[in-house]
Amino acid sequence: MRTERQMMTGKKDKGADMGFLSDIFKPGKTVYAEWFRQYGLTDKELHDLQDCLLSMLSDILKLCEDNDICCIMNSGTMLGAVRHQGFIPWDDDIDIMMFREDYEKFVKALEREQKSGNYMKYELAVPLVSSDYYFKVPKIFNKDTEYCSINYMGNSRYNMVPIDVYIIDQVPANRFARMMHYLIYNFAFYASSFCLDHLYPSPVIEKESRTNKELRRYYKFRKALGAMFCCLGGIRFYVGLCERLGNYKKNTGLYDIPSDISYSGMVSAESFYRDVIKCRFSGLEVNVLRDCDRYLKRLYGDYTKIPEEKDRDFHAAYSIRV
Repeated sequence: MRTERQMMTGKKDKGADMGFLSDIFKPGKTVYAEWFRQYGLTDKELHDLQDCLLSMLSDILKLCEDNDICCIMNSGTMLGAVRHQGFIPWDDDIDIMMFREDYEKFVKALEREQKSGNYMKYELAVPLVSSDYYFKVPKIFNKDTEYCSINYMGNSRYNMVPIDVYIIDQVPANRFARMMHYLIYNFAFYASSFCLDHLYPSPVIEKESRTNKELRRYYKFRKALGAMFCCLGGIRFYVGLCERLGNYKKNTGLYDIPSDISYSGMVSAESFYRDVIKCRFSGLEVNVLRDCDRYLKRLYGDYTKIPEEKDRDFHAAYSIRV
């Protein structure tokens, strides 16, 4: 991932003459932050966003507690709980994870509560189920908010503050099969993201591209790839492939989050994810893995060291209302 210093200077990686191609498979919000720094979150906007996310998390945890559902903090949210006892100060999202059976219980519990008039400000968006929803993981959106990511401005259906829900599933036991499983998963995910650029181009990026040659070349190439993949299966095919690979049916006794394994390498026995402890997170009591040290080292290396300001992620949004 590009450091913040690289984003501030606007310099690309120098490893190849292909220039913009080195960014094609990087997270959109990381790449576009380089060209859209005028939309960076102010300190107040970030603080208000974190307060909104914390309120959402509190509601989610209550629903889980009332229905005997194990909800575990994931990635940067777990790091925040362990290192800061709350948000990483510059973080702008919350990630949670659940075993698939807990996730299915959560879906039913939310539906049941909403039929009774509770939790009505929330919308659970599910791949291939929710209309026009083409992300790789479910998200819980707060319908009373607005949060417009620059790269998703073309599809305004889900321009709301989300919490990502990652599902812990079984994975292949054979190492080679597992590698192919994850390669195909990530290929399908990137194919679907290119399709999104083709089907729902961002008017903000399109406008900026008229005067920014480098951005125009980058975005035009992404849309061209999207047009090709739309012809070679289509966006629902690639999202569906992610879903089928994620929901692995064979009983192998090995578990992980399929969308994360390519960089985390956290294939483990079920007991690793079942063994949780309580930790404080901005006044809430949350679940983290007992062996969070192993988990966080795989993701972040020396996670106890607070990165210098120049190396922290930069967050931008076209508009925000919380």
